[in-house]
Amino acid sequence: MPSLPKDALHDEGGHPVNIGEAARRSAVSAKMLRYYESLGLPGRVNRTDSGYRQYSPGDVHSCASSSAAVTWAFR
Repeated sequence: MPSLPKDALHDEGGHPVNIGEAARRSAVSAKMLRYYESLGLPGRVNRTDSGYRQYSPGDVHSCASSSAAVTWAFR
């Protein structure tokens, strides 16, 4: 199974990140993150009062894991 990006596993300070940063850390596009969210993966993503998605380190890890599993399954 492919390894996860190192940044997906280690967050600087454990603070939530926006979709762009979550995409960078998980090596998954923002469009794919939105798709995963529509499927209920990684679960309910928190949002700011303005409606922006806020991904926790666990959310980023879940997205990276899901992407790695999909990549592995279609080899």
